[in-house]
Amino acid sequence: MSLALNSAQRIGEQKRIKEHREVLDLGRFFVIYNFQDASWPAYANDLIDHLQESNSELAIENEDLKKNLALAEERQEKYFDFWRCAEEDHFRIILHLQQRYNTAT
Repeated sequence: MSLALNSAQRIGEQKRIKEHREVLDLGRFFVIYNFQDASWPAYANDLIDHLQESNSELAIENEDLKKNLALAEERQEKYFDFWRCAEEDHFRIILHLQQRYNTAT
């Protein structure tokens, strides 16, 4: 019985060592937080609050940008309408002058 227990203990120890190595390997690429740390929940809550505030600020900025874009598109349309009318008036005047010139000659 002691051999079986000893063998089981060795297998358990090898498994723990393997898991520890995997965690260390992950630690090369990621920051691993200690979830037993008492300050972790407070930090997580602060982080969540900060992200929510940032999200709401971005939503407000996004709405402002949408309004500004709509106003800019409206102004652009008015400018195009103005220049289109001016161009039509210009051609109408030229056409009228050509007709007068042709009738005079």
